[in-house]
Amino acid sequence: MKIKHIPIFSLAVFDAIRATIGKLPAESGGMLCGNPKNDSITYFYFDRKAECSSAGYSPDTTTLNNLLKKLNDEGLRLKGFVHSHPIGFDSPSGGDLFYVDKFFAAIPDLSRLVIPIVDSIATDRPFQMRVFVATRKSDNIKINRVPLHVVEMEAGIPKIAPPAAVTTAGADAASTATTTTTEAQKAILYEI
Repeated sequence: MKIKHIPIFSLAVFDAIRATIGKLPAESGGMLCGNPKNDSITYFYFDRKAECSSAGYSPDTTTLNNLLKKLNDEGLRLKGFVHSHPIGFDSPSGGDLFYVDKFFAAIPDLSRLVIPIVDSIATDRPFQMRVFVATRKSDNIKINRVPLHVVEMEAGIPKIAPPAAVTTAGADAASTATTTTTEAQKAILYEI
């Protein structure tokens, strides 16, 4: 099957994923957003408050829903969720498919959901990210693996006013962002 829409990750988002999920124990994750008019992924939120165990990642839906409302107001839309798996689980699990189904049910106009699976260096493997795309047609959901595309992006990334507590992709959790746009701030991580 030929995939028409291959997600394109901004370098800042890719670096933020590597700096968080790529260094933590398996089953940590975060939300991916971008421009609804194209396949770019320009925003990553590391889900610090998620319920994570060695067997699963359960998103902090309250925080993510509140953040998604703010991002939607800024012109960004949900593109997917990225998370890490333990050794030996290289593709989306049954739990991942459960969440894919829930997102498709909750967002009727969502036709694709990107679900990258990360190997973390915390699992004694080198960092890598395998990208899968779930597509929906009627009640049928298909999962396909697609190539990883990472691009430096400048244009089309909205300037989102940071809420009270904000950290950037390359910064410590205690730091705060300024209004000057830097490469690290292109993948702002909100703390709500």
